[in-house]
Amino acid sequence: MNSKFIKKILIINIVILIIIYLSFDIYFFIYMSKKENMLLNNTISYIKAYISRYNLNYKSAFERKYITRIQQKKEVQERFLTNANSKFSPIVLLGCSYAYGQHLTNQEAFSGQLATNTDRPVYNLAFIGAGIQHIIYILSNEKIKNKIKNPEYVIYVFISDHVNRLYTGCGYSVIDYLYYKIQKKELVINELYSYIMRLPIPFIISQIVYEQYNKMPNVQMKKNNLLEKHMYKINDYIKRNWKDTKFVIFMYEPSPEMDNIIPNLQKKGIYIIYLDEILKEKNIVFDSTFKLPKEIDKFQHPSASAWEKITPVFLQNIKKIDL
Repeated sequence: MNSKFIKKILIINIVILIIIYLSFDIYFFIYMSKKENMLLNNTISYIKAYISRYNLNYKSAFERKYITRIQQKKEVQERFLTNANSKFSPIVLLGCSYAYGQHLTNQEAFSGQLATNTDRPVYNLAFIGAGIQHIIYILSNEKIKNKIKNPEYVIYVFISDHVNRLYTGCGYSVIDYLYYKIQKKELVINELYSYIMRLPIPFIISQIVYEQYNKMPNVQMKKNNLLEKHMYKINDYIKRNWKDTKFVIFMYEPSPEMDNIIPNLQKKGIYIIYLDEILKEKNIVFDSTFKLPKEIDKFQHPSASAWEKITPVFLQNIKKIDL
């Protein structure tokens, strides 16, 4: 068997493997994008969106998806800013689909309830499927800094899955994540991992690997440290952008990792408000009405009724910050 023949066989096998990889990769991307309904306004094709994920300039995806949405269609603009004509100091809202108000109208969501109850402008910077990475990127962006003037409060609605999203995204479609690592005690973007995790097959593998990673010894300490660095970075950007703004973490859903670092966060002047505690104050029972029915949303995000009950009590507690 001569060397030329061996090379041909090798090339053919490599080509076959590439075709198999791309076939599955494209299929999975299209399947998940349709399932999660995440292609922006259906304005671009699935194939074009898929190819864009191999673009080495992955940071440009963040700019397009998480900053320029301010200039998108009317209903998106309305979600971004509620009560625009108010002359009071604004509130900035951060988080994922819980804060964004998935399946809810703008008025039903937490942002709309905050605007109604305070008569303040409310900037909703939350995104469906987002993680803490999105918050850091958004607050570091000069366009956001220049757009929003002197908010009195920046409120971050925290849920336990945000810790998992530091390592792997909550779902796969056209959502992008910038993953960070600790290098010389500082939080820096892990560029290689951020790029690789934009691709379907590596994303699937990462979720499997993360499940095993969680079982390893000393992982809890590493997760605490990484989460703490993220919270400090958010706080630093808030103080850089708006000197007198108060950073409030609203613990909608607790996690061991966040519980472990809260004393350190409070020393930095970060305020913590627990959902369980504020409901207990008013003898409000968290029941099925706080969640959307499964036929509407299988993940059962907060309902309009939940935010209607929670928001006034939350605002009573946020006023205590100023005492």
